[in-house]
Amino acid sequence: MRSADAAATVNLYRGGVRGLVVAPPGQRMDQWHFCICNDVELHRKDPDLVTDVDKYWSEALELSKSGSRDALACFNEVAFEAGLDIRLLEAADVRPESGTTFTPDQIALIRKYYGFHSFGKARKTTRKCLLYCTHTAAIAGGREPHCYTAFASDDYAAACLHLRYLVSDYTWGLGMQLRRARRRSTHTSGSAPTIVIDAKARAAGVTTEMIEAGVRAGRVLGERRARDVLEDLAELDPEDWADYYRRLEETLEEHKRKHARAAPMDVEEPAAAPAPAPSRAERGAAPAPAAARPKRCAADADAPPPPAPAPKRRAAAKKASAPAPAPAPKRRTPPADAPAKKKRAPRAR
Repeated sequence: MRSADAAATVNLYRGGVRGLVVAPPGQRMDQWHFCICNDVELHRKDPDLVTDVDKYWSEALELSKSGSRDALACFNEVAFEAGLDIRLLEAADVRPESGTTFTPDQIALIRKYYGFHSFGKARKTTRKCLLYCTHTAAIAGGREPHCYTAFASDDYAAACLHLRYLVSDYTWGLGMQLRRARRRSTHTSGSAPTIVIDAKARAAGVTTEMIEAGVRAGRVLGERRARDVLEDLAELDPEDWADYYRRLEETLEEHKRKHARAAPMDVEEPAAAPAPAPSRAERGAAPAPAAARPKRCAADADAPPPPAPAPKRRAAAKKASAPAPAPAPKRRTPPADAPAKKKRAPRAR
């Protein structure tokens, strides 16, 4: 990678580009704003860069709705057309050999080596994952994250955390809509529900398989562990998803065997039926007749109340009948004027 950076630096210099030293992301302080996911560094160079990057990203999402190209390719098109890469280079004191503006040939030479990429794997990206670097660094960083974390560990960590959160949030929200739509369809005998994945979620890497996996994991394992599953899928390459789905299904089946009932989040307990209200005839019914009541004679009214039962003294009787414990024998102490015992002399061997 260093040899490729050195060769690119020489070729750019020969092409009339001055002041540009090709380096990995985050290595040179004058190129920290190349990580355009970091709004602080962008604002330090030019406050307008932050708003412009947000605008270009929104336009790229609109272009990617057709589905023919991903959001990252659309962002490169929009940013190159607006000259965002040239503004980033000018903020790093990169200038042409002669004149004040780069020629079309010089711009084409720069874009041969540089472009807009994402910290996420497999071109999964969000606004907080974008960076401007060489194509070689992007390919190497996609295969081995150490190429990013060697000098841009803070930006890489922040981008990955944001990507994992968005994937988990989008997938869980879409899965919740899918579960509720399926319940409505079972009660109304409607058609099978479908969920539309918007451009932001698609750019972050959310797929229909991920939504289904989140639904199954949430039904069996609960919300917390289901979100962990979705965050793991956000960091994996698409070629590793099939093996992960297979192991996830094995885990879910094993969990179902151990725990017979489903997680509380998806259990629909039938509502208790309200008690029937008494009828008007029951509410206005007369009290029971006197014949149904127990009879009392006049002697019962004049009889004295029965005597109160005597208090139980079983515990006291048991205590009194139990024998007292024998006192401990006192240790006899010899008087003070008693002669000391003589010690025996050791036997001669």
